[in-house]
Amino acid sequence: MTILSAVLAAVYYSFFRAQSSARRTERVVDARQGSRAALQLIEREVRMVGSGWGRIPIYGALNGSPMTIHALVPGFTTAAGNDSLELLGGWDACTTLRAPMTTPSSGSPIPCDSTTGFRAGDFVLVTNGSTAHIFQVTAVPNAPADLVHDASSIYNMAGGHTNWPVGGYPTGSRVYRVTWVTYKVDATGFSTPCLTRRDQGSAAQVVATDVSAFHVWYLMQDLTETRDPVDFNGIDKIRPVIATQVADRGSPYLADSVWTLVRPRTF
Repeated sequence: MTILSAVLAAVYYSFFRAQSSARRTERVVDARQGSRAALQLIEREVRMVGSGWGRIPIYGALNGSPMTIHALVPGFTTAAGNDSLELLGGWDACTTLRAPMTTPSSGSPIPCDSTTGFRAGDFVLVTNGSTAHIFQVTAVPNAPADLVHDASSIYNMAGGHTNWPVGGYPTGSRVYRVTWVTYKVDATGFSTPCLTRRDQGSAAQVVATDVSAFHVWYLMQDLTETRDPVDFNGIDKIRPVIATQVADRGSPYLADSVWTLVRPRTF
């Protein structure tokens, strides 16, 4: 009985250890696959940032105060900390102004040639090629082809939208429906640290799990590389890196990382 007990103990120990190792390996594979999928999503959106307006500043409003952003907003914290990445890009809906847009006032809708593909809640960017302003659509009436942007949205409230072009935006200025997303690590809201993707105005969604670090490197036009660029216009390529780390109780960490290098299409 003693010998049999010892044998069974050894068998069960080996079984549970192998099971734990297999579970860890499976989590590493899942984390790597999730990270690769997240990077493919980031890569696609990075390629679209600034579509139609490039590097020019974008002026808007936030709770009645002026707001200035760019198509790409780096989010460096500390050398050991996680970065964030904020992206604005034009996608499948684009139109032009059928009449001049003389004021950013929410009482004056955006007069478009077509509103196909636009819906309430969308962010739209109006640009003449040298200046750009962003609004949030609050309604799309059946007729005429206008995009309403009333003050019920914090992005349309009076007090923002500075640097309005002299005479406003002329007929023919471009109007883009834009995605406005932020990638960042959430280390408290889930069972493991996760990389999340958040559409502006919506809840964050998990795109990668078991994330130990999210660092975004910027290859500058002078061939230097940094995580904290001070010259937005000097950015040439972007290299996001997702590091993962998996461990079970009493077992060593299993670490991995994936990365990509991508150039924004319009930069």
